[in-house]
Amino acid sequence: MGALVSFQEGSELLQELAGVAVGDRQVERTAETLGQEIAAIEQRHSEPLDTLPLPPTLYLGIDGTGIPLRAEEMTGVAGKTAAGAKTREVKLCTVWSAESFDSEGTPVRDEGSVSYSAAIKSAFVPNIAKEGSAFAQRVWRETQRRRFTQAARRIKLSAPPHQTLHACSISWYISC
Repeated sequence: MGALVSFQEGSELLQELAGVAVGDRQVERTAETLGQEIAAIEQRHSEPLDTLPLPPTLYLGIDGTGIPLRAEEMTGVAGKTAAGAKTREVKLCTVWSAESFDSEGTPVRDEGSVSYSAAIKSAFVPNIAKEGSAFAQRVWRETQRRRFTQAARRIKLSAPPHQTLHACSISWYISC
């Protein structure tokens, strides 16, 4: 519920729809706990989705943006100024197919083909690192799960590397 509406709205919906009184902080704690459990499972499992046909073209989108967080969640986080950070960067990896085209010849995303993987994880890795960053590993797991490297045509979309991620950390895992 925490992914669809605010924790307060989730609390109100539980009361209205199920007659269950759950405070917004409890909805938040439950959503966070569930999110941690899902993240742990995601790190252990990246089995390919081989029960579905592999589309000829798969797209991989990678991006990131700064999101504001509560002050207590920013404690100890270095920022651009001595005052500390005001935001944290959330990074997103998405894989989808688009086999049809609109009237202008622009690819149209296939319904139900999009998968997302996002986290507040570092994309930085020194050039001498032996493995990719936490975010690069997340991208690798999702591309393996979606069989991105097996598609006949692979298209990667991202902002310039200096803006969203360390280019080498992703390139080590995924080549087109």
